[in-house]
Amino acid sequence: GNQTITLYLYNRTDFGERNNILMLYNVPTDLAWALDKMIDGQVDPAKGKCVLMNGATGVTSWGDASTVDTVRMSIRLDIP
Repeated sequence: GNQTITLYLYNRTDFGERNNILMLYNVPTDLAWALDKMIDGQVDPAKGKCVLMNGATGVTSWGDASTVDTVRMSIRLDIP
């Protein structure tokens, strides 16, 4: 079926400093996992450029795609 993913660009303070951030809403969990692996080289929703933004702190997993359909994530962009 179809999946609508919403994208927003922000310039805000996240990750301890001011950055350009790409926020993605309604991302299928397995896609978030794959993006994290491709961009960061590891699957860790709390570290790197790709992080989970579902409001949870201390998370160690993107979740199981069979029980967590979609997530909200952000990607830090290395552009001025």
